Amino acid sequence: MREEQKHLLACTAAGAAAGLAAFHLYRQYALACAGPSARDTTAEATPTKPSPSSDRKATAASSAKAAVPPKSVEGAATVAIVGTGWGIKVQTPNFKQCGIRLGAVYSRDPQRASELAKQHGFERGYSDVKELCENGKVDVVSVVTPVSFHCDQAIEALAAGKHVLCDKPMALNAAEAEKMMAASRAHPMQVAIMDHELRFTPMLQVPRAHLQKGTIGVVKYVEVLATMPDAFAGGWTWWVDREAGGGAWGALGSHLIDALRFLFDGEVESISAHMRSLTKTLKDKETKKDKPVTADDYASIQIRLVPSNAKTLNEKIWGPGQHQSAEVHITLAMVGQAAPTSTMLVTGSKGSITVDVNSSSSKVLDAKQKVVAEVKGEGNAFGTTGTRLLGEALQKAFGPEKDRSALDAAAQFEDGLAVQYVLDAGWESSDQGGAKVTPKVAATNWAAVV
Repeated sequence: MREEQKHLLACTAAGAAAGLAAFHLYRQYALACAGPSARDTTAEATPTKPSPSSDRKATAASSAKAAVPPKSVEGAATVAIVGTGWGIKVQTPNFKQCGIRLGAVYSRDPQRASELAKQHGFERGYSDVKELCENGKVDVVSVVTPVSFHCDQAIEALAAGKHVLCDKPMALNAAEAEKMMAASRAHPMQVAIMDHELRFTPMLQVPRAHLQKGTIGVVKYVEVLATMPDAFAGGWTWWVDREAGGGAWGALGSHLIDALRFLFDGEVESISAHMRSLTKTLKDKETKKDKPVTADDYASIQIRLVPSNAKTLNEKIWGPGQHQSAEVHITLAMVGQAAPTSTMLVTGSKGSITVDVNSSSSKVLDAKQKVVAEVKGEGNAFGTTGTRLLGEALQKAFGPEKDRSALDAAAQFEDGLAVQYVLDAGWESSDQGGAKVTPKVAATNWAAVV
């Protein structure tokens, strides 16, 4: 029996209750971001390690209504969802709307897997990932489980000949991410991408185009703020365990680092980070005793961003010469009662850009604060526009059109590994009291890694 199966069989009812409590906390954030149409979801977890069906917490919104019937598309892309949180509550209804076939769903509980399949229109439910990956009808396996399961499950899917969509962050650490990257390189005909769905949104694509045209001039600095009220307030779970992949830096920071790399065609040259667990202890549901919180619920990050390739840098973004950079400051908070926030301000020599993820909107402004371009969205971009447009791209790539260029904007496993290096460097810096750390390797130097 595989170690993962042994662990899952050892899960206790108390562990599942702990997972439910953790998600209940996040529900407040989801409702605030997505409005009254947001749905609740349940999470299954163990006291010591996340269960593979305790997923990224759903911020489901109005554009992802399961009541909308799927389009009937002959030869549609067929997706399997590994995970019962974000995968069920957000990906499933959005992918349905795009005409994608729901081939399979995974839950560790066989009865729940069958119930989910029936309830959401999947052709079959599975309680074993390997068996799911052997389903010959499935084109794409979406791995939307807790971080500690990403590596094994993504490699399993690639080995079975499937394309892979993997939730963020890529893995627990760079060593795992490198294994995933190696598996992807061993299967070059298969697509292996990260679920950084914001890349597909006009909210980011319009500002990116204006940056490349030089609309706001040379970038000077970027300020990012992301807050999530009291996400750690409901009891000890994997969500507050650093070793299990919990905390603000992995959950929120991974998306922000990818967005920076995407917007500016840049890489992180150095990082100075201060991660803090402002919530010190939480009650363990099983032992009824206080247990230390080791994951960060607050982070202050200073980054120096440089062109990804000095030989081909866009001088309209970076200015002339090969030693240009932009300063980035990021504040992440999952503690306190501030309103949910996810904003970015980009300041250039001739104007600025603002991005608001919670409303799926962005603006490009000139030096006199006149609006040059504006994107007006609806709802939180992760659960609405981003996931829907990702679904449309998957359908074009693996449905009747077979047009893989539809995924050109996607974050590849190479990008996921680059982000993972930054995440690891951030923790290294924080552990050294905020010392400046250089991430392991530039994203273009894969030969030195795998």
